[in-house]
This record gives sequence, structure tokens and C-alpha cells, in this order.
Amino acid sequence: MVSIQEGSAVRRKVVVISIAVIILVLILVYFRPPSYHTTPEGIPVLDSVFAELVDQDPDPVVFPQFPVVETPLSITMDCDYSQFEKVNESIALLASIEFSLKVWYLTEYNLTIDTDWTILDDEIWRFRFHDDSVDVYVSVNSISGKVCGFSSVWPIGESPFLPNTSENQFANSSELEQLAIDFFNQFNYSLSPHARYIGPNLRYDYAFHHDVFVISFSNVVNNILIESGIHLRLDVEANAILSFSYTWVHVDALPIENIISLEQASQYARSYLTEEANISQFTINTVELLFDRTWTPVGDLYRLGWIVSIDSEYIVGLKIDAKSGFIYDIGYKVV
Repeated sequence: MVSIQEGSAVRRKVVVISIAVIILVLILVYFRPPSYHTTPEGIPVLDSVFAELVDQDPDPVVFPQFPVVETPLSITMDCDYSQFEKVNESIALLASIEFSLKVWYLTEYNLTIDTDWTILDDEIWRFRFHDDSVDVYVSVNSISGKVCGFSSVWPIGESPFLPNTSENQFANSSELEQLAIDFFNQFNYSLSPHARYIGPNLRYDYAFHHDVFVISFSNVVNNILIESGIHLRLDVEANAILSFSYTWVHVDALPIENIISLEQASQYARSYLTEEANISQFTINTVELLFDRTWTPVGDLYRLGWIVSIDSEYIVGLKIDAKSGFIYDIGYKVV
């Protein structure tokens, strides 16, 4: 027979255990360990069907190389493109026209240049061609004069291509890859040995009003993603490339021996959220190391940082310098 005192003790133990469980659940919900992707998405390009396109020397479309500078407070690469001579508008326009004329499905259109749209936007010349049913946008590297971006957009309704893409979501990957290889060869583009191949993936694209196949190449050095890449949107039925962008910076190596750890970055994020932002309930989803690009008036500034994805009342992300722990950017929820 259990005494009253013994019963009370048992109930107290149950209450204590229940409270402990509740606290543990709250910790797991609001302070669960963030994930960290140690291996970037995709496969090394040298292990892919695109290996034949790899060249140790950067393609002319790649922007000039700048030194990576490590200080006690940061690891950065300051890309000051103002020091380079730029190709003039006429040369860049000719490159964009020659490129467009080689895109077979555009030959049926009577395209004219929209001079009001032409602009030298930092290190890139941007042009727009159009007729009544299609807009064509072409970007040209202003330093090398080589096309670095292209897109065909049908502003009214769906494009005349790929009406049944969704029905062909299991299209042969080798056909898509060969279409991309042929495009690279036709326009004489090479790939960096640092590239990682991603795709092909089927995605809905709002610019084209339908699903498109996407093939991408990310820029990875020392297992760290660099904010630059190559993207192609393909129509396998029409044997066409609908859009293409090649924005790449050449980096040989990144010094990572003396950076703050994932755990330290997570703690900096928690401290900021609780002590400075006064947010009591939040979840840190992912913490990833990125050579992050920031626009400057003369080019781009790359900074090695921990990119923190957050669920909270009004902050959705933090960027933390990988050397100093300084929070250099805050992402707010758009209401």
C-alpha cells in the first residue's frame, strides 16, 4: 500500500519530468541546431558530360581576376572594374547582334534596337531588341566584349515554344545536356574546373509563362560557394536555348584556416536576435559559408561570410563576417 507522502512524491516527480520534457521540446523547436551543407549542390564538372568544355584558363567572358585579401577582420576580394578600358557601345552592340543572329528561332522576327533601353550598367552593356511579339535582351561584358547574358521573352501569353513541357518532364537528360554542350561550342564558351554541374531540373519560369528545363553551374572553391554562376533555360522540343547567363569571377583559393566556426556564427546570430533585436521566438534554419557579393559603385566586393536563414517575427536572415563575427547585413521580412 502506497502512503499519501509516497503518492505526493511520485506526482512531484511526474510534474518535474513533464516540465523537463516541455522545456526540451521548446529548446528543440526554437533553438534546434542549424543545418550546414558541407558539400555544395551538384557534381564536379570534371565528373560530368561537360568535362570536355573545361579549360584551365578563364573564358574571356569571365571578369578579370583580383587578389583575395585576408586581414584580421575580413576575407574580401575588391573587384574594381573602373580601372579597365571598356569597349564602346558600337562594338558591344555588334557583338549582341551577331549573337542574336545565331539563335535560329529569332531569324523569323524583324527585330529593332530599343535605343532608350541601351545602358552601360557598371561592367555590363545591356541591349533590348524587340518586335510586336518578342523582346530579346542581351548583355555584353564591357571589358572583353563577349556576350554574358541573353534572354528571349514573349510578353503576351506563352512563348511559341515548349507548349507541352510539363508532359515531357521525364525528357532524356542526355538530350538536354547535349543541347547545352552544342550551345557552348557554337558560341565558344568554356567552363572553369571549379564548376559544379546542377541539373537538368524542370521549373516554372514566370518570364516565359511555362515550365522550362534549367541547367546550372555553380562556382565552388575550397568547398565554398562563390556568388556567381552559369544558367541556361532550355526547350528540348524546339531545340532552343531560351535564356543564358554567364556571370563568373575567377578565384584560385580562399583562406579558411582562421575563420569563426559554424557554432560561433550561430551563437552570434542568437545573441543578436535576443539581445539587440529583442526577438524571443525564432528558428535558425541553415547556416552556410558563402563568398558573398555586394554591389559597389566601381564593381563588386566579395566577402567571406556565414549566411544565416531565420524564421522569426520580422528578421529572415543575417550575414556574419567569417573572420570578425560582425553582422554586415540584415534581411527583413517583406510585409
